[in-house]
Amino acid sequence: MKHLSVLSGFDQTMLKLEPYPHLVISEALPPEIADALRDQFPTSEEVGTDDSKNNSRWSYGASEVNNNPRITQLWKQVVRWHTSPEFWREILTIFGSVLDVSMRDPTNRKSLSDQARVGVRGLSTFEKCDVLLEAQISGNTPVTVSSSVRRTHLDEGNKIFSGLYYLRHPDDNSLGGDFVIQRWKPWVPNYMKKNLYFEGMSDCVETVATVPYRHNTLVLLIDSFDALHAVTPRLPTSFPRRFMNLDGVLPNHEYEIPSPNLLARVRRRLGAN
Repeated sequence: MKHLSVLSGFDQTMLKLEPYPHLVISEALPPEIADALRDQFPTSEEVGTDDSKNNSRWSYGASEVNNNPRITQLWKQVVRWHTSPEFWREILTIFGSVLDVSMRDPTNRKSLSDQARVGVRGLSTFEKCDVLLEAQISGNTPVTVSSSVRRTHLDEGNKIFSGLYYLRHPDDNSLGGDFVIQRWKPWVPNYMKKNLYFEGMSDCVETVATVPYRHNTLVLLIDSFDALHAVTPRLPTSFPRRFMNLDGVLPNHEYEIPSPNLLARVRRRLGAN
């Protein structure tokens, strides 16, 4: 089953530590498997999504996949692997030393053990598990009015990693939908970040790299209050943006996303987004 892992093509040169730990794999799965997943990607009817909404995110969780007879066996196997203890050990092999330094909460640190109890989000609980994994069949609906599905933001503080594995339709030649790796501008001190942050801000961040929305490409990052990222605006297209979304969820938050304070609200009104 390891050949179904989006990390099976990883080598050490792909791991980047700046501006935060992340990796990009341009050919994450063997082409025949990637193409099969693309060709077997569920239709909106099979997962109950509404394609009439403009550039809207939808996700079909691992907890739902196995009981849906319209999801293919290959997809079920792939989702099963990416919510397994074996996949969690792959994550730890690549990022373990980074996580060991950065993780503060003693309850969360149990997840770093080789003996960590791994569960599936939506099926398991933290009463019996140290980390919950998610592998969602996901997409963004077609675009009628150009927009970004998600501008500059941070993921929730109880996530240990987040990943997107792209499965672009071969006829989709639309523009946009790329993943943007960002960082705080050098002048922003650590103690001010929580006061300055709001989703969609642009005045305090700069782009480090852009990962194209390209078939069989994986981008995976370690979440922190420095792990800023965004999605470039998509131009009108009848094609959805298709991917598998990967998450690791911890029992406790390592950081909190603050509600916009007065300073953030003023900056937003003045056009800092």
